[in-house]
Amino acid sequence: MISTDYNNSMLNVSETMYKSNLSYAPEIPYSSSLGSVASSEYEDEIFPQKYDLRDSGIVTPVRSQGDYGTCWAVCATESLETQILKNKYESDIDLSEWHLAYFSYANNGVVSSVTDNIFRNGGNNTSAVASLSKWVGAAYEERAPYDSSQTLDESIKFTSDYLVQDVYNVSPWLSSHKSYSVPFIKKLICDKNAVSVFYNSSKDYYNPDTYSQCCLETGTEVSHAVLVVGWDDNYPKENFLEENRPENNGAWLIKNSWGEKWGDKGYFWLSYEDRSLCEAACYFCEPKDTYTNNYYYDDYGWVTSIAADSAQENLTGYMANIFTAEKNEKITAVSFYTSEPSAEYEISVYSDLTNSYSPVKGTEHPSTSGSEEYSGYHTVKLDTPVQISEGRKFSAVVKITNHKSPYTIPVDASVITTIDGLMYRNIDSFSLLTNSLSKQSFISADGANWVDVASRSYTYKYPEFLEIAGNSHKINQTIIGNVCVKAFSSSATDPNESTLTGDLNLDFCIDMEDIIIMQRYVFGTNLSDTEFCEENADINCDDTINILDIILLKNMIVS
Repeated sequence: MISTDYNNSMLNVSETMYKSNLSYAPEIPYSSSLGSVASSEYEDEIFPQKYDLRDSGIVTPVRSQGDYGTCWAVCATESLETQILKNKYESDIDLSEWHLAYFSYANNGVVSSVTDNIFRNGGNNTSAVASLSKWVGAAYEERAPYDSSQTLDESIKFTSDYLVQDVYNVSPWLSSHKSYSVPFIKKLICDKNAVSVFYNSSKDYYNPDTYSQCCLETGTEVSHAVLVVGWDDNYPKENFLEENRPENNGAWLIKNSWGEKWGDKGYFWLSYEDRSLCEAACYFCEPKDTYTNNYYYDDYGWVTSIAADSAQENLTGYMANIFTAEKNEKITAVSFYTSEPSAEYEISVYSDLTNSYSPVKGTEHPSTSGSEEYSGYHTVKLDTPVQISEGRKFSAVVKITNHKSPYTIPVDASVITTIDGLMYRNIDSFSLLTNSLSKQSFISADGANWVDVASRSYTYKYPEFLEIAGNSHKINQTIIGNVCVKAFSSSATDPNESTLTGDLNLDFCIDMEDIIIMQRYVFGTNLSDTEFCEENADINCDDTINILDIILLKNMIVS
């Protein structure tokens, strides 16, 4: 998946023509050989013929984006609002689209505005997830009311009243290596989730008499984001314009952001067969006190995916970030992206690293493994939290296995592309190089031999896996920044929570001080006021603390 923020900066190539800014920055289109609605594992599942989330009381009121390109931010926050109501975190909720739209561009050191008004830049799910996963939002509406100010105070940038933990990517069309379809979106909605989608909103495809929309042309640019809140399998195909009439009945119930005076009180119907429909996403969140710290480097978010092996053929790859602990705390979750559905993962955390160029040279802790049904952004809680110590290096290592694509590793990157003779780049290369330093992000083909990816140029051998359509679309250059792995912590305020064998003074690390304490204990020397945890002192688990434990503790530190 290539980032869709093509309009962020222009190339310094005088001979090149550039596409003008749109209210929505278009994604590289899917292949023009899109099939009909795909079959899936949910095909045989019995869904109701008609469904409406409004009946459950978890759809917030229709809003008006006004004369701004904020539809993408509106849909992201509205999807989250449905989650909040569904989970009964609150009985009434209004999140700030203004906050998300502004800080996705302003003062983030990565993406700059290209219009006089930052709120007319447009955006997409890629930019929304990149911001929200950094805890730039989601914020309450009163913190940054819509259309209240053209400039927001930097102090509220990292205000998060809810933390985005997952964003599932779905597609209504079968493509080269994905298997999502209409039933997948239905399953999400049946589980009481609202889904953000993008489509071509041209009035040439809209029937104002029946509030229905359908575009049957392939390769059309998407221009607007809306929210899917239901469907009707029997919605008559005759309701669509004759020149763009689908072959079958059936349509999605869509909540728009053009106010209640537009359409059917702000709603309309979008045919299942609309060919412009793409980039669907479902947002999930948790209360803000779930985690206390967010360790990350990928300011840009998921720009593209790369392979870990030079041949670009292996379906398994490893990625890792090395961080420095800001305080004594415990890592309780790790987040990453998957590039295709049903990808498998294995997460490992290493503490007290001894080599800045290897994320696995340290104390290894029990791993957490599983699979993700949907591609997209995922946060996985660790089966066993890992204690880290202030000032010490630790790593979050993720092994990902795909089923079809060798491009398993999500990275932020500066990508220059050519589409129909026009050149684009998503991020200024200088900004990328400034943000991406050595000894931060690593990849590996086998989990043992690691490569620092900072500022490395990457060439794709199999671009078809990125869904580049035809010879008119080409990736000219890719410069890698950081891998997209985040680590989330919780405070370790209770010293008795330390379960590190050998940590005798409960400072969440094992060092010479623990040996001194152990020697004093074994040889009967006064420990004075030094805290001593007997539970962590029995190194060999023989229910006795003696000289053997001293020897084992020394070996632990030396190794």
